[in-house]
Amino acid sequence: MARLVFAASGVFLAACSSGGSSSDSPDALQNAVSFASIEQYVNDVPYEDDLIADNYTDLAALPTSGSARYEGAVGIGGEANAVVLNTEFIGRLVANVDFGTNEVDGQADNFYINESREALSGTLLLSMDIDRSVDVTTSYSITGTLDGDLTDAAGDTTEFLLDLGGDIYRDDRAFLFGDIDGRVTRPDGRVDDDVDGLFGATLQ
Repeated sequence: MARLVFAASGVFLAACSSGGSSSDSPDALQNAVSFASIEQYVNDVPYEDDLIADNYTDLAALPTSGSARYEGAVGIGGEANAVVLNTEFIGRLVANVDFGTNEVDGQADNFYINESREALSGTLLLSMDIDRSVDVTTSYSITGTLDGDLTDAAGDTTEFLLDLGGDIYRDDRAFLFGDIDGRVTRPDGRVDDDVDGLFGATLQ
């Protein structure tokens, strides 16, 4: 998966900090993911210093055994190369990295619709692989899919078939960050074939 070239940090910040305080969140999102927790996550990641500087983790320095857990957020929808990403769906991301098998699994859940603040039920399953042979300046070292269905309060279901590409950043492997593109099928059958997004998570 070829690397996109744009100022990802500003886009993700715009995507995930558009909400208010946690008191604005639907009841279903209390004790889960909230606007405040996403804003705090974004503020904790020094994008300008660590991501825009292309500070990728040296693939040769990645462990060959052991595991790591990353937690963060995912934003789906909007224009990924725009100054402001009008993200439609925002959720919590958990990614479990197995350095021995070069596999990443996990899930995205606790979704809500950014504009309406409506909570969505369901889980998107994450499945990715690490390719230690790529040139990280031109290609993502971690690629895979994020698939599943989300359902609103009325029982209407939206299907997600998404491709992800990203990298681990910094010598201490503190951040996992990348891009999303793929297809979203709406409850009325309408298909969006070119949906963009971003994901980011911090090492736990």
